[in-house]
Amino acid sequence: MNPVIETIKKRRSVRSYKPDPVPRDAIEAIIDAGNWAPTGLNQQCWRFVVVEGGLFKPKLFKAALPTWVKAFDHWIESQNDSIREYLGDLFSRCLGWPSQSYEEMLRQGRDLADGMYWGAPVVIFCIGTAAHAAQECAMVCQNMMLAATALGLGSCCVGFGARVTDDEEIVEALELKEHEKIYGPIVVGYPEIVPEPPPKKPPVVKCI
Repeated sequence: MNPVIETIKKRRSVRSYKPDPVPRDAIEAIIDAGNWAPTGLNQQCWRFVVVEGGLFKPKLFKAALPTWVKAFDHWIESQNDSIREYLGDLFSRCLGWPSQSYEEMLRQGRDLADGMYWGAPVVIFCIGTAAHAAQECAMVCQNMMLAATALGLGSCCVGFGARVTDDEEIVEALELKEHEKIYGPIVVGYPEIVPEPPPKKPPVVKCI
């Protein structure tokens, strides 16, 4: 198989990490891969902030926690069969949790010590600076996750991790301007569990 296509198919959203630190050259290679993403008019409307443990990461978790808990409380009470099936599968497949009731599993997920960062040692914020940054920064994040896979690392795009902009200290540390927005962030580390891929829908193709 073509190595690029193989890497695309090998990538997983990893949610269980070893505590081992990620080498600096690997982090730089991942960010460099993101920096090669396509960009309109060559604006390259993004920048990066890397968080590696320390005291700042718990502050990120605390700032995003209310949104995390609210979402989980909603899912716990949900009677939507497709949501319950998906989330039950996700936690057992990605975290290796033993079979238990849906409600117990979701409460365990809600109360994780590192929540939306899944215990990963590295968090990479991609910060977009233009009106059309959403499209371009999405490609940046995908490049970074593919690069992580190619380097033997796990990654996951954690939307909850962007819910930190109500905290003035975090906004100041990230140097966020009014016109900027967080994309990702992407967590990176050595995977404790590499989940099996979920079933893929067949592509819907129309040739005209």
